[in-house]
Amino acid sequence: RWLRLKAGSGRSDWLVVLMPHPSDEAPPEVEPLSPTSVRITQGGHEQTVHLGSDGEHQAAVERDGETEVLIESEAIGPWDALDWEHPAMPDLMPWQY
Repeated sequence: RWLRLKAGSGRSDWLVVLMPHPSDEAPPEVEPLSPTSVRITQGGHEQTVHLGSDGEHQAAVERDGETEVLIESEAIGPWDALDWEHPAMPDLMPWQY
């Protein structure tokens, strides 16, 4: 199955969390904490997920008082400051397009 989200052009401050779970279990509870983090609780276990270029880390997970940093805050830089390279387009003959 596909999930499609539509938004206007430009910057958007969305944090979308998709989590599969067995159909015979209750879904996890997701509590928004900020524009870049959520707390996820299920079966007495809790974790906080941080995602976003404006936070302390670009990606981190907190469990049992410990923070596991997946991507440091300075690893990528602000999206609007990145030098996006476009892939080279192959030379197409008129009959190929």
